[in-house]
Amino acid sequence: MKSIFIIFSLLLIASAGKAQTWAEFFKQKKTQQRYLAQQVAGLQVYLSFAKQGYKIVQDGVSTISSLKNGDINLHRLHFARLKHPDAKIRNLPLLTDIVQLHHYILNLSARYLKEVAQKGNFSPDERSYQQEVFQKLRSSCAQTIQEYQLLVADNQLELSDDQRIRRLRDLHREMLVHLDFCKSFVQQGMTLNSERTSALRNVHLELRLYNLNQTL
Repeated sequence: MKSIFIIFSLLLIASAGKAQTWAEFFKQKKTQQRYLAQQVAGLQVYLSFAKQGYKIVQDGVSTISSLKNGDINLHRLHFARLKHPDAKIRNLPLLTDIVQLHHYILNLSARYLKEVAQKGNFSPDERSYQQEVFQKLRSSCAQTIQEYQLLVADNQLELSDDQRIRRLRDLHREMLVHLDFCKSFVQQGMTLNSERTSALRNVHLELRLYNLNQTL
């Protein structure tokens, strides 16, 4: 009888221990589930913030890209306008002056060389030197005209209208300098030519007088 009681007591103790173990096990399971649920909720919040951040970054990149493209388009438009001079530039009076000055220089130098050749008061070396001088002058004038044409033409130079006008004024002054030099050189040549003509006339006159005296 005593043995049966001992066995029954042991079974009760084992059953109580087993019941306590299962309770702790279920308690741990509930704790783990609650912890996992918190982790899942935190992860969902993190993903939500991540999506919002990604959208903000994407919107920012799109905005920067749009601003950059808009800035590039403005630059392209600006440089495209620089390649096309305003119509008012082509109507500037100084453009006509530049062309007329050029023609005057060409005509004046051509007339002078023709007259010098006809008079015959200069040696071949002197005439060669004069031709070389006028050739260099015509070359300088041609460069001035070439730049003038570039300044008033489309798709040639990237300059503002103010820059074109300032440069055209410089070219006008350059052409005036060319004309002053041409006039001065021609004047000196004509003076020397006249002096030699007069001297030659005096020589011929003296020869006639000498011959006349010889016949008397």
